[in-house]
Amino acid sequence: PDDWHSVSDTAGHGEVMIIAIDSVRKISDFYSAGVRMALDSNMLTQYKLNSTVDILDFWDYIVGQNQKNFKSYQEVKRKDFAVGDFKGTMKEYSIVIDENSVPITIYEIVLAKDDKLFYSYLQSSEGQFEYFRKIFDRALNSLTINL
Repeated sequence: PDDWHSVSDTAGHGEVMIIAIDSVRKISDFYSAGVRMALDSNMLTQYKLNSTVDILDFWDYIVGQNQKNFKSYQEVKRKDFAVGDFKGTMKEYSIVIDENSVPITIYEIVLAKDDKLFYSYLQSSEGQFEYFRKIFDRALNSLTINL
């Protein structure tokens, strides 16, 4: 939407962008509803990974390790997803980070091609997700990755 805010940064081997309803000035800023997109363009140099399957398996392992840090994690749905030559998964899940946080619903998109990894989190509080779902679905339907 036109009134949302964005910030981007290059980090190491890739780029990160946040588009959020809240004002964001740097990629580490908190936002209540928005989209975080990242492209890691050199998984081979960093992790010795250069195939779609290996990168997606690596991602699943890391996510599994990170889930242990949340108070709760519940996967709602998972499906195969592709954008151009990039292939991967789309998950919808709900998390509670700790006892002081509200439940957050997230679309997680993870796509890989050669030694490149694209991932995105489209998220909001659980109570507002149905409102934002329309915006997020529209964004996903228009997603392109140009390298």
